[in-house]
Amino acid sequence: MVVVDDDPSVRLEIFFDTDRFEVVRFFDCESALGEMQRRRQAGDNGPCFAFVDIVLPLHPRDGEMDPRAGLGLMEELRHLRPGIFLIPITGKGWGTETAAKRGILDEARTIGIWEYISKPVTRNEVLAVVERALRQSEPESPASPAAGLKRYAVRFGDGDMRYIVSRDKQMQDSVLGRIAMDGPTGTPVLIYGETGTGKELVARAIHQASGRQRFLSVNCAAIPDSLIESELFGHERGAFSGAEARRIGKFELADRGTIFLDEVGDLSAPAQAKLLRVLQEKEFERLGSTTTIRVDARVVAATNQDLEGMIREGRFREDLYYRLEGTVIRIPPLRERRDDIPLIALYYLELLNERHSCGCRFADEALANMADYRWPGNVRELENVVSYGFARCGRSLIAGADLPARVTARHAGEGFQAAVLDLARHIVADPLLSLGVANILIAQEVFQRCSGKAEAACKALGISPNTLNKYRRSMDEVSDALAAAGFDEERAARKLPDFGSASFLRRRVRAFLLGMSDSDLVLWQEQNGRSHEWLAYMRWVRSQPADEEPASEAAREPRG
Repeated sequence: MVVVDDDPSVRLEIFFDTDRFEVVRFFDCESALGEMQRRRQAGDNGPCFAFVDIVLPLHPRDGEMDPRAGLGLMEELRHLRPGIFLIPITGKGWGTETAAKRGILDEARTIGIWEYISKPVTRNEVLAVVERALRQSEPESPASPAAGLKRYAVRFGDGDMRYIVSRDKQMQDSVLGRIAMDGPTGTPVLIYGETGTGKELVARAIHQASGRQRFLSVNCAAIPDSLIESELFGHERGAFSGAEARRIGKFELADRGTIFLDEVGDLSAPAQAKLLRVLQEKEFERLGSTTTIRVDARVVAATNQDLEGMIREGRFREDLYYRLEGTVIRIPPLRERRDDIPLIALYYLELLNERHSCGCRFADEALANMADYRWPGNVRELENVVSYGFARCGRSLIAGADLPARVTARHAGEGFQAAVLDLARHIVADPLLSLGVANILIAQEVFQRCSGKAEAACKALGISPNTLNKYRRSMDEVSDALAAAGFDEERAARKLPDFGSASFLRRRVRAFLLGMSDSDLVLWQEQNGRSHEWLAYMRWVRSQPADEEPASEAAREPRG
């Protein structure tokens, strides 16, 4: 164990029984690095732990302190022994006093620190840090996913969703670093990320770091425009038709807590105006009331849309945007951080093993298949795939054959077979679905997997361009019928006899949406000139439970 600090009281405070560790202490960087390099040349594996002050003298007799010397030393120690546990020692209040200090601590995280401790250092605190590290260390290969999981899982809360797992530098810098730095403040946070990247998980981590009392989540896209103001700000009895009692809104409930606004880009203009006032003045009125209510609620918003583009189109308030972007966090999609795929997969597998008291593991083939897949549904899709493989393999070894076919497909032809196999379980085998509608959904699935390239999709499906266009027009027909009926499903279903009842129509539309990311859905909207109401309806349908089985449909005769 290496201890490097110019303060002799700190150097003496960190000691252990000699049968557990050899503790070597240094005043400056040059002495510490020179001794470690000498030992390395003599065959020593290097230190397991390094407690390093951030601000240090570079040389033994140099009285001048370098504010970045500790960073350079930790980086050199990481090269000497990649598996070392680095624990920086910081001054009291570090990370909140100045922007310069926050930047240095951010940089320390990119080196791969384990934890950091602040002065005054106590022996009990040091013991606790070391014991936590030892509990996480097991005799595994440093290159194995399990070893990486234990090093790169950052804990922020309790329950199954208590870790953010990443070794990716962009995630370490722009996500985990921002959570640590800005979480304890009360500034608004705007999170960008595709569907399934874990925006709510990041929001909860920010809340945990803030020490606020409660966390409330609102999916703005799933609430109709006519109800969103009541949901956020509440209403009085008689404020509108159907308001039979007073309702307390989410903002009022989130007083002294955090409110998470998912899909904030879908807020209506009146709701945007009220949200702006809450951010500016910390006050609002319930619908139907003149009494002003003051709240201290931190706003964390998330979106997968281009808010700046929406501002140019007049669909989002510019002043609200500048209020929300106190801190901006951009979560990279899973396909851009492939080193994280085996780590996250192992994390979800460990949760399942713990829940079911078993020792299931991944075959190399399964990990390779998952690493090659593009993950349009990001981390959420990965979690579902791990659960699927866990159930298929009998809780022993998850092989490549236990994964969904789409994950193991390598080219367009296999993508078609994967689409057929996956859809067969959910769509083709559905006794309530006509074969014509099944063909539409399969064709749409393959079209998406071919990145919207008609020629590749036709080749994979073995059909002509005219047939593909016919299938695509059929889904357009559903969209047109819904839009013409004002998204009244009963009216739309009566015009489409193949789709049966209104709830059956909704299930079929939901099946069409499976596997589509929100960015895919927005692209579909733009390419086909669909309205914002259409987009809101599709998002709402996708949020409905997948196992909806109306009694009237269950009674229908199955087809042969």
